[in-house]
Amino acid sequence: MGTIDASHLFPDKLVIKNVGNKNEPVDRDELLNVDDKNWKSVVCRRCDSLIFPEDRVKLVDDYKAKLPLMSPGGKGCTETEEVSLWWYTNSDMDFDTVGFAWVVIDNKKTLLCGDCEFGPIGLRTLDDKQYWVAAERVAHVDKPPPPGAKPRPKKDKKKKQ
Repeated sequence: MGTIDASHLFPDKLVIKNVGNKNEPVDRDELLNVDDKNWKSVVCRRCDSLIFPEDRVKLVDDYKAKLPLMSPGGKGCTETEEVSLWWYTNSDMDFDTVGFAWVVIDNKKTLLCGDCEFGPIGLRTLDDKQYWVAAERVAHVDKPPPPGAKPRPKKDKKKKQ
């Protein structure tokens, strides 16, 4: 039996960038739209895989947790840093791509990039009802819709207060 070429099924190749493993500061004024949801798409900063499309999740800062420094597979690092700025949702349907790890922190399982498995980028409750993605562990970009998809009108950015 011969081999099957499935490359046409996956036209986008995963490009891995060399990125840091710690939180990176974000400008809160650049994150929200007029509905207090993410103004730009939220993507993995290592491979640019889409985590949340724009206008999907709320920004919260009322929860603090210590996460291990990020690594491929999201394990093996004992050094931690505090995270207090999160993209929050209570629905797994808000995600475009996300991966799960079995590492438990603060009685929550960790989240990884669903494509390159870099993380942890966030946490989820054990009952899968609440999800937090660290805003300082992901990138925020204008990402065009996939080929053939109709673009949605972009909401206005929230004005500085």
